[in-house]
Amino acid sequence: DEALKYHNDALTIDRETGYRQGEASTLGNMGLIYSDKGDLDEALKYHNEAIKIHREIGYRQGEASDLGNIGIIYGDKGDLDEALKYLKEAMKIHRETGYRQGEASQLGNIGLIYSDKGDLDKALKYHNEALEICKISAPGLVGKILNNIADIYFKKQEFKKGFEYSAQALSKASVKQIATVLSSIVSIIREMIENSEWENLEKIDSTYNSGIIKDKDWINIFTVFHDYAVYKKSGRKSDEKKYNAALKKLHPDFNKIFD
Repeated sequence: DEALKYHNDALTIDRETGYRQGEASTLGNMGLIYSDKGDLDEALKYHNEAIKIHREIGYRQGEASDLGNIGIIYGDKGDLDEALKYLKEAMKIHRETGYRQGEASQLGNIGLIYSDKGDLDKALKYHNEALEICKISAPGLVGKILNNIADIYFKKQEFKKGFEYSAQALSKASVKQIATVLSSIVSIIREMIENSEWENLEKIDSTYNSGIIKDKDWINIFTVFHDYAVYKKSGRKSDEKKYNAALKKLHPDFNKIFD
């Protein structure tokens, strides 16, 4: 693997020159590469080597980063309690050192673990804490956190709120986050259609009735899904006509979805 070869070369230089912070950073990067490759045990080995050095040299931000990465790995391995232990340690260090973006990021990760554990109220608490910090210190993360909150409300069967937060996420998402937010929304809509959950899908009108979404093209596409749900629920010709009229207002690129 080219990336691992490059990092191994860098690691050799770091060790030969006695640059311990560089050594720890390189070890952490190698851990991330192994995580991406799905080799979680090897990733853990490298992150544990990195954290040992960061602790020895007293670099707390590096230690917190390693703790967070280890926590994420345990989450991926399904060991949720161990994941929480490491993520909370990471969050504590970020809080103590005043690194607000890191604190918000770990609060969000903790929220995701509680969501996986099925403790949705606690998950919501952590995501809301993260959101308040992000609004001031890390606006680039706001869209991601809002999308996670939307997911929790959908899991809680609070569909109106879920769609409202999805709309907020869409309005605040960065260019990189748009695809993830859209994927989440489409996944929920697809599940509702497959299960004929027309009453739940009708609540998608909260995306535009709330005034959060102002872009005409997005309003049109959400209106189509709402009117489709109304028609499927009632079976009335008048509702079918309204749905078809909404279809005609779609931008040509969006129309392809319904072909």
